[in-house]
Amino acid sequence: MLGAAFLAGCNDGRNLVNHFANSDLPPCEVPAIWREINMGPSFDNAHAFLWLKWHDRKLYYKFSISATRVVKGAVDHPVRQMVSGNMTRFVTGEFDILLLDAESFKLVQIKLPVTELVQELAGDETEGRYLVAGDSIACSHELYCSIRDWNLEWRLVGARL
Repeated sequence: MLGAAFLAGCNDGRNLVNHFANSDLPPCEVPAIWREINMGPSFDNAHAFLWLKWHDRKLYYKFSISATRVVKGAVDHPVRQMVSGNMTRFVTGEFDILLLDAESFKLVQIKLPVTELVQELAGDETEGRYLVAGDSIACSHELYCSIRDWNLEWRLVGARL
């Protein structure tokens, strides 16, 4: 779910942004938009993007991924049945957004079920080229300033029906 507070200023960030100009906190140089990740052939080479913003002890994020056939299929049919021998299990897809420090150690993990992705329409489009999701999590200024990179994982998890 994208909140109005999150949308303000998140689409204009190709420059390094200092969100602390009017505060007592020291500035930190964290990109507002992060490097693009290609998800590879198993996702029809979908491209994923991440925008970050820190304000009032919260980390706001917007995640966007190309609406390829595979990604749209996972969103349109989020619960799948997996049969192995005589055991049946229901699973759903989930992205894990990993925020990393300078040495690539995980600082923050954001679990993003595919059911939270919605199509982003631009102009007169009837079908979006990207699926997006965004929210916020509690985050200290120190932790935010330590973020240097990100990565993305895909997993199937047991669905709660």
